[in-house]
Amino acid sequence: MSTKFKTIITTAGAEKLAAATVPGGKKVNITVMAVGDGGGTLPEPNAGQTRLINEVWRHALNKISQDSRNSNYIVAELVIPPEVGGFWMRELGLYDDEGSLIAVANMAESYKPELAEGSGRAQTCRMVIIVSSIASVELSIDSTMVMATQDYVDDKLAEHEKSRNHPDATLNEKGFVQLSSATDSASESLAATPKAVKAAYDLANGKYTAQDASTAQKGIVQLSSATDSNEEGKAATPKAVKAANDNADKRLAKEQNGKDVPDKDLFVRNVGAARAFRSGISIGGGGNWTTAEFVVWLESQGAFNHPYWMCKGSWSYGDNRTITDTGCGNIQLAGAVVEVMGDRGAMTIRVTTATTGEGALSAQFTYTNHGDGYLPGWRRDLKRSGDTMGGELKIPGANALRIFNGQFGLIFRRSEEYLHLIPTLENQGENGDIGPLRPLSINLRTGEISMSHKLSASGGAQINGALGIGIESALGGNSIALGDGDTGFKQNGDGVLDAYSNSRQVMRIVPGGVQVFGSTGSWIYMREQTCFSSVASVDKDGASAIVRQEHPDRHFILGGLGNHQFGIYMINKSRSENGTDGQAYMDENGDWVSGGRILPGNYENFDGRYQPRGNYATQEWVLQNFVQNIDLTAPAEVGFRDGWGYPRGTDGAAMYNFNMVGGSSNVGNFIIRYMRKQVNNTWYVIN
Repeated sequence: MSTKFKTIITTAGAEKLAAATVPGGKKVNITVMAVGDGGGTLPEPNAGQTRLINEVWRHALNKISQDSRNSNYIVAELVIPPEVGGFWMRELGLYDDEGSLIAVANMAESYKPELAEGSGRAQTCRMVIIVSSIASVELSIDSTMVMATQDYVDDKLAEHEKSRNHPDATLNEKGFVQLSSATDSASESLAATPKAVKAAYDLANGKYTAQDASTAQKGIVQLSSATDSNEEGKAATPKAVKAANDNADKRLAKEQNGKDVPDKDLFVRNVGAARAFRSGISIGGGGNWTTAEFVVWLESQGAFNHPYWMCKGSWSYGDNRTITDTGCGNIQLAGAVVEVMGDRGAMTIRVTTATTGEGALSAQFTYTNHGDGYLPGWRRDLKRSGDTMGGELKIPGANALRIFNGQFGLIFRRSEEYLHLIPTLENQGENGDIGPLRPLSINLRTGEISMSHKLSASGGAQINGALGIGIESALGGNSIALGDGDTGFKQNGDGVLDAYSNSRQVMRIVPGGVQVFGSTGSWIYMREQTCFSSVASVDKDGASAIVRQEHPDRHFILGGLGNHQFGIYMINKSRSENGTDGQAYMDENGDWVSGGRILPGNYENFDGRYQPRGNYATQEWVLQNFVQNIDLTAPAEVGFRDGWGYPRGTDGAAMYNFNMVGGSSNVGNFIIRYMRKQVNNTWYVIN
């Protein structure tokens, strides 16, 4: 593929050229062309450039002009004199009088020698740019800085030659004229010589003969009231003068400069001039508009009757509409400048919104409609200072986006099926190439995300699904696999966390507790298999804690001692290193030994399986051999008198009070209580 050479207008140049087309806008004055070597390679022109890659020489333009065949082409010419050189030329740039790079181009590689190298030559460089309006560019040259090229000399000679070919002079136009000394000629294409004038003077001075007046001499004249005659031998009457004056009163006054035109809009329409409103107008009366409704309003205002039409909306939001169907943001017409170019069949509408407004976008919107077959629609120019977009930004290049400051930069780069976020080299944020770091990569085919560096998530992180570290998780659900895919942790319900080893569940954590799943199989394998254990072995002089809980002044320990004891220990922190405050353990013989008393909460737990030993007796033996649960019944009164006999119902009773009536010995009562015993929760009176 052959190399393509091209010239493009920079972003800064496009902005200035666009601003120049607005009524009252400043023309762009292109004054300087610069030459560069591209840093050693042929460059690709970039609209974002603000300077050449490596400038080697610049000078004022020798010529800038409009192309004779293409009215929108501007040709800029630079002449490099023979004494300047010693460099390669691969790039060109046009600058305006404010130092802004307006256009940039690449060119065929060429070496420019200087005169001292023995091969000096004058080098002419040309750049051609295409503009929408030639009026936006100031085509002027400082003549003191111009070097006369062969083309320039040829153009001047041709211009001079043309100046020698004027047509003959007439009564209406200037031109070349032939002299004549005739005094009897009626020609209106010859000029009289002083000789002819003198002959006429001498004749008139010598005699006077009445003759008709003419434009050449005095004489008798006839009056005429005609207002449409070309006669030069008659004099106008006052009537003709009045008619001419009355007609003049109906005409425009030149000194008014169009101020006295009755219907200005119709006037500019008829002459094909632009139409612009000086002050703000109401655009639609408030509310929302579709684009079609907006176009209908423009048509009612005569916007398509002019090559260029412009107005500005008033600052009242209630008097101006909002266009809502652009697809790239709402257009608030209050305070906006509306420009219309073209006619109803091929229109371009540009709306520049105000800098402030109720939810309005400060932007420039352009609507182009050349018919439904050309996909009419709106677009919005993005601001360099920051903006939002309503649709997609499509970038076909590899490096799609750069975020930078002077020191650091980050490039969004697509390389084949991968999207990379790549930092630039430090201190090369704006123009540096991609650096060696690849912190984040996305596989555009599979969606897989790769990170080549440490991840810090100070605000927390969330992963929906399984997480594999070093390998894909085989546990499924919300899990974390470590290394071999089926070893890790998995959430198996609300508040339930399980630990797995080679797909086997070994532990479960639930609110307030931990469950351990041991080995399967016969109990005999307990000699070798464990479910929860201390890895520290215990010798005869050592100890190992399996579970340890701390207290402000004590240690609570479940573990084993080196003397074949396993139990529960409470160690006071103020005692010696191996001292104990309390202990209960199983010794090597299987006996359970308590360092303190055993205080049961219910003595009924001790049944007949516990036999007397030494000086101790079981509860069963005591109940069988000792009387217990004996008391007295409630008090009862027994009366007596002579003749009643002996009261047999008092057998087994105990008397504790006696009363006599009236001091008699044969009438009274006594109070008794019976002894009783509880047997198997039933009370029996003892008789």
